[in-house]
Amino acid sequence: MRLLRITLRNFKGVKERTVEFSSHGVTLLVGPNEVGKSSIAEAFDVLLRFPHDSRSKDILALKPIADDVGPEVEAEISLADVTFTYSKRWVKNAETKLVISEPHPEQLTGRDAHNRVNQLLEDKLDRSLFDALRFVQGSAVNQHSMVESVSLMAALDRATSASAAEPENEATLFDRIRAEYVTYFTQTGKPKSDRVQKQQLLASAETDLERAQSQLDRLESLGSKFSELSKRIVQTQKQLEECAKDREEFDGQLVAIRSLQEEVSQATSARKLVELQRANAETLRNSRSELIERRLETEAQVARLREDQQRLAGEASQLDQNYAKAKQEALGAEDAYAVALSEAVGAQQRLRLWEAQLEVESLGRRIEEFKQAEHSRIEALRILETNAGIESKSRKLLDRAISDVREADVIRRASRPLVTVEPTTDLTIGVDGVSELVQAGEAKQINVHGMTQIAIGDVATVTISAQTDSQKDNAFEKAQTKLDDLVAELGLDLADPMEDLNRRLASIDSAQQQLKFAQERTSAALDGLSAEELRVKHENALELVEDADSLYDAVAHEQARATAAHVAANVEGLCIDRDRKVEQRGVLEQQLNELRVRASRVEGELVQATEGLDRVDASLREARLERGDDEVSQIVDELHQKEIEARTHEAEVSERLGLAEPEVVEARAANLDALQARLQDQLDTERSERDGIAGELRGMGDKDLQADLEAAQRRLDMERREYEALERRARAAGLLFNVFTRHREAAREARSKPYADEVNRLARFVFGPTVQIRIDPSDFRVVSRTLDGTSVDFAQLSTGAREQLAVIAALACAILVEPTGSTGDAGAPVILDDVLGFADPVRLKRLGPVFAEAAKVAQVILMTASPERYASIGNASVLHFDPA
Repeated sequence: MRLLRITLRNFKGVKERTVEFSSHGVTLLVGPNEVGKSSIAEAFDVLLRFPHDSRSKDILALKPIADDVGPEVEAEISLADVTFTYSKRWVKNAETKLVISEPHPEQLTGRDAHNRVNQLLEDKLDRSLFDALRFVQGSAVNQHSMVESVSLMAALDRATSASAAEPENEATLFDRIRAEYVTYFTQTGKPKSDRVQKQQLLASAETDLERAQSQLDRLESLGSKFSELSKRIVQTQKQLEECAKDREEFDGQLVAIRSLQEEVSQATSARKLVELQRANAETLRNSRSELIERRLETEAQVARLREDQQRLAGEASQLDQNYAKAKQEALGAEDAYAVALSEAVGAQQRLRLWEAQLEVESLGRRIEEFKQAEHSRIEALRILETNAGIESKSRKLLDRAISDVREADVIRRASRPLVTVEPTTDLTIGVDGVSELVQAGEAKQINVHGMTQIAIGDVATVTISAQTDSQKDNAFEKAQTKLDDLVAELGLDLADPMEDLNRRLASIDSAQQQLKFAQERTSAALDGLSAEELRVKHENALELVEDADSLYDAVAHEQARATAAHVAANVEGLCIDRDRKVEQRGVLEQQLNELRVRASRVEGELVQATEGLDRVDASLREARLERGDDEVSQIVDELHQKEIEARTHEAEVSERLGLAEPEVVEARAANLDALQARLQDQLDTERSERDGIAGELRGMGDKDLQADLEAAQRRLDMERREYEALERRARAAGLLFNVFTRHREAAREARSKPYADEVNRLARFVFGPTVQIRIDPSDFRVVSRTLDGTSVDFAQLSTGAREQLAVIAALACAILVEPTGSTGDAGAPVILDDVLGFADPVRLKRLGPVFAEAAKVAQVILMTASPERYASIGNASVLHFDPA
């Protein structure tokens, strides 16, 4: 099918509009929102669906609100080898017309025309394909199931050189196979309840047989275990008797070991006491030696300090004489420097007086320049403050508000009836009491708003009533109010706000330039000073000038400069001489002070050393009175010998204890105790277990366990035969169903491959060479997208990516359905109304070649208010759908 032309009359908000489409390639229908673009697709749909006498709410919604007329649609269509013009009008004066021009002329009206077109659509149009290639504005751009398209399936069969995957006889056979399969299996492939129940009965019979065999085996096991336990009890009793004999032998060995351990403890205590006494004696001897050594060191220190004291006294006497001489020279240099400095101050004051007279004039000019710049700055700030509410964007806001008022007024006037009066002779015409002379042949147009009275000379008065479009009036009033508010907010002249705004913007620009120039003049006048600092500096210069007793003399100024320089050089030389002599005095003073500090420190150290020597002599005399030096050495030697004897005795006793192996004996005794306890617990456990087995044997002796075993075996054999027969039938049905299903899915997979290849080819235009699109062969929907090795399900993709893939899938379908008719229109047009709103500029640019590929064999109709989305399509017919 190809849509060649469509005309809308009184269709919703469209008064009358005709659009012609290219039979092949891309037709881009461009226009702003709410001008009727989407009505084109809707009109084509209702033309094919609803008869002219339909009172459906969808049809009633098409009628214009303000006019009592019926909506009308006319289309020129090419369908296979048939070309016809088809028109319908609903609601008022309803009718249907059909004019077939090819292959044979034919004309029909009413229901006959409607039925004839339905027959053509049934015979020559793939309805599923037609629906799949349309995306209506306002609905989500999702995937359509392509598997129901007969044209697409035929195209895929031709591409794969295969017959349909499910011919009629094969579908019938598959239903019979599936019916047999569901006898044994659930929809998820699990066994049905009767098979599960039969398997449970078999398992129950196996359990009963195992239970009977287990009870018989249990009887035999209990008998063997009872005999074994009786033997183990006798053996355990014999082991306990042997342990009691071994215990008596270990008790004697432990008594001897305890005696040896006590003897070792006493020898160790004696040895430690002798070691302590010997250590105390050695401490006393070392202390005596330290006292003697410290006395000798202190005597040598006292002698050395007395020599240092005599030497420092001689050096101090010589330094005192040198310091007195340097002090006198420094005082003379300071007096000479003071006299020269006084002369320099006087010369500098006379020089500063002459320079102040020069500075007064310069500072005066800078202060005057600052005052003028400040006055200019204040004037510029006043202008900017007055126009503070006006910005550069105010012109755009005002221009937009004025344009909105004009546009609303035009729309309001256009919605009102227009009366044109063209008299053949000069005639006075009055409109609502206002008279006007209209010349002969001149046309007078009158917009009617509400009720208007037109007086035609003295001949007649015509009253015209028109329904008021309150919505458009409100829009005009709203735009006017917005303009008035903006003018009031900006404080503009109501008579000509735009001229006033331009004038004030110009004054703002001039004030900003004036402010910048004033700031530059202020900065130059101050030259780094504040205004107060500049004023104070000028006043100080004036004070100096007022004290002057003569006018400025350039020669005297130059002489004063030379005198000040000479005096300053003399002051500098005297200052250097004074500083040098003061420095020499300071060096000598510092050396004298350091020498005095050293002498004082030596004197203090001598006093401390002398007192220390006295203390050491006293301590040594006191120690020798208590015990002499030889006596202390003798005591140390005697205690050392006693310590050797105590160590020898301790070693002998410890050796005897080691030969007795106390750790081995104690470990064996402890192990024997643990063995006795374990054997006793084991004997109690074995006796208890034997008593329990004896009771169980008595209870089992009353049952015929062999008969129970034979009955359980017979039941198991019967259940197994029935279960195996049922499972053989189920496995056969499952095998047949799975093999048939596998081959059926393989056929579907092969059939879907050309479609999947075409979708992947177009997707590479948009997503790049690494993209892989997986198609579900059962319904031809996109399952997932793999990009740069990362796979994402279709539902998890972004809205833009899902929209782009849905459009690509539809275009791939349109490409694959190759034209077979003489005019190449066996497929259906691709109609996309305002799609790809979520695509970024890069993706939109890449989609251009995709549309171009589809346009080679299909008719593509795009409707949009944003033509930049489709700017990348090379060969496209662009129709501008402007407001009527």
